[in-house]
Amino acid sequence: MIGRSPARTDAREKIVGSTRYIADYVVPGVWQGITLRSAVAAGRIRTVTADAHFPHGEAVLVTGQELGATNRVAMVTDEMPFLATDAVRYAGEPIALVAAPTLHAARAAAHAVRIEIDPCTPLFSLQEAEERRRADPASVRVHAECRITRGDAAAALRNAAIVIAGTYTTQAQEQAYIEPQGVIAWPGQRGGTVIEGSLQCPYYVHNALVRLLGCAPEDVIVRQSPTGGAFGGKEDIPSVIGGHAALLARACGHPVRIVYDRHEDLLFTPKRHPSIVHHRTGVSEDGRLLAMEITVVLDGGAYTTLSPVVLSRAVLHATGPYECPHVAIHGVCLGTNIPPPGAFRGFGAPQVAFAIESHIDRIAHRCHLRPDEIRRRNIMRIGSVTATGQILRESVSAERVLDEALTASDFVRKWQAHGAAARQRHRRGIGLALTWHGGGFTGNGEVNLASVAALSIEDDGRLLIRTSNVEMGQGAHTALPQIVAERLGVPLERIACAQPDTSQVPNSGPTVASRTVMVVGRLIERCADQLADALEQAAGPRAQWNDFDGALDALRTAGDPLRFEARYEPPPGIHWDERTYRGDAYAVYSYACTVVELSTDTLTGEVKVERAIAACDIGRAIHPQVVEGQIEGGVLQGLGMGLLEQSTTHEGRFDQNRFQTYIIPTALDAPEILPIIVEDPYSRGPGGAKGLGELPVHGPAPALANAVAQASGRRITDLPVTPERIVAAGAGDPASPIRDLPSPSRDLPSPSRDPASPSGVGDEKEEA
Repeated sequence: MIGRSPARTDAREKIVGSTRYIADYVVPGVWQGITLRSAVAAGRIRTVTADAHFPHGEAVLVTGQELGATNRVAMVTDEMPFLATDAVRYAGEPIALVAAPTLHAARAAAHAVRIEIDPCTPLFSLQEAEERRRADPASVRVHAECRITRGDAAAALRNAAIVIAGTYTTQAQEQAYIEPQGVIAWPGQRGGTVIEGSLQCPYYVHNALVRLLGCAPEDVIVRQSPTGGAFGGKEDIPSVIGGHAALLARACGHPVRIVYDRHEDLLFTPKRHPSIVHHRTGVSEDGRLLAMEITVVLDGGAYTTLSPVVLSRAVLHATGPYECPHVAIHGVCLGTNIPPPGAFRGFGAPQVAFAIESHIDRIAHRCHLRPDEIRRRNIMRIGSVTATGQILRESVSAERVLDEALTASDFVRKWQAHGAAARQRHRRGIGLALTWHGGGFTGNGEVNLASVAALSIEDDGRLLIRTSNVEMGQGAHTALPQIVAERLGVPLERIACAQPDTSQVPNSGPTVASRTVMVVGRLIERCADQLADALEQAAGPRAQWNDFDGALDALRTAGDPLRFEARYEPPPGIHWDERTYRGDAYAVYSYACTVVELSTDTLTGEVKVERAIAACDIGRAIHPQVVEGQIEGGVLQGLGMGLLEQSTTHEGRFDQNRFQTYIIPTALDAPEILPIIVEDPYSRGPGGAKGLGELPVHGPAPALANAVAQASGRRITDLPVTPERIVAAGAGDPASPIRDLPSPSRDLPSPSRDPASPSGVGDEKEEA
């Protein structure tokens, strides 16, 4: 069954439109809740009052003053309040809640609430925050900070023949899931609540609500409703919205629904962390990496939320899949007065991938090497050592995915042909990016989660997979049954996944970090093995069974347990020191090579992406069709980050607050996308599988920028690669709309400056 592509378990209902999302639920007596928010980005709250027009008895008002010590959202830290009481840190921060029997009535009641705030001076820009911190470290809040060192980077840089420096920035990016945020809360027993909503991590919400409501864990039940996409955007914020709905339900005694409209969702929910990444790299004349000095700066917004773990993954992926003997990485996440960023597919890795893959292309140009040659010269292989000292021992396929992508794209021939093309207004370019992604939680994260999964035999003879990992469009609830079917040799239709419900499933961890198939699938595989052993004990060797049902009957007759559980066990030989950032950051990595082909109008700056190829090694493809869909979706999402999606702010509010202004790729923008599945099995993954979900989004943006640089001669170091930036990068050449890159000949003299990085766009420093 592994390696086949059966129909997805949720496909038919979604195709015919019968799936009911949280906004579709018919709930008798449900009230509608709305959030009252700060109009300023920074300030002190003076008063929150209901005036004489507030319809007491027909609506309820909840403020943070009523919550006391429990008014903190349980995340990585307990810093952020459910409702601000004394101060506000971003425009749109929740201050009060209102609920009424209808949305119209709730809005009318909200108009009768007066919030008075004394404004303070805000800090809106990551660039400004970084500059302030250089001048006065105490003047800017630091959400997280970490360092990685290997060897002596400073000394190696002093002795390097060539030193190339560059700075690269990425923007906030919206997840753009189809279904906006939404939950329903019912008043529960003994001060608890029942929550159902569009969410990724039921036990995250459960933990947050137990602490907010001050009740026993069994008095809070959290269920996932069918979820129309998430991409990380429903990891942490459902804890906040669920808490708001639960508070209102407790106040009014009715179930309460909160569903954001798209405008509210775009303005106030977490986005990808904006970043500034500084590189200073020492290389030999023949392109060998000698030293890397990297600084990763993330915008953590108003509250810490998930920023420490996003920063951690960012610094751990900052070198790319390249071996370098001397590395110094400093990561810092600074506080500003924008809505707190959060999880988004890739979780810090796309930001640093754009930086390192843009930088590697510049190094290749300086050393007169093709982009593929510089990468092959420094690529990770079996036995390579990462910046944290981890020795890569298995399933290291960086060179294999590079070869697959080069062959499928005919990269070398096209790169040479485009580079030697005559000067013209419309020019073609091809670029590549080689990326990696550690599967599962970083370091000791999986050990600390201690995830548990279960497989039960139901009364009707079905096998029910019990995990807290959700289906949100990625195909998990099809792939997990395939793993069980493969292990037991039973028809797929006899296996199902239970609805993620904290009263019915164990805590198998969140649906994040490309861990569901690799980590939880392995737990389910072990459960299936336990069941197989139990059946053989009760019914004899499998070869002697008349049928599977007969074996189940024998198991029942023997009175043996009908539920089998497995708890996470770290792979042998894995060691991680969180304090020093040394050791095995991830049990295994997945690898991808992305190639983008495009044309550029060097007069107008218009870019047309014509083709994208992504070769992805994921160990083993459980469901190849789902894998191809994940690759195609990730590539398009990465191209959106690279080319179209802008997030600017004014007074701390996002200017792009609807899909008319926040431009994402549509079907008309989608190029031909060729997904290539590469399988280099991982011994500890189910059927050999590794993580997939986040991997395809890393490469498209840097591959696109590299292709634009080849086509136009203009190196864009700030995402997105807009026409305005391309035109501005060529403004210093009045004689022509284009500045040609030199021919890719080995005989060129060493330039003193990279022509693909004109002054003001990228900076390069070379030292003898």
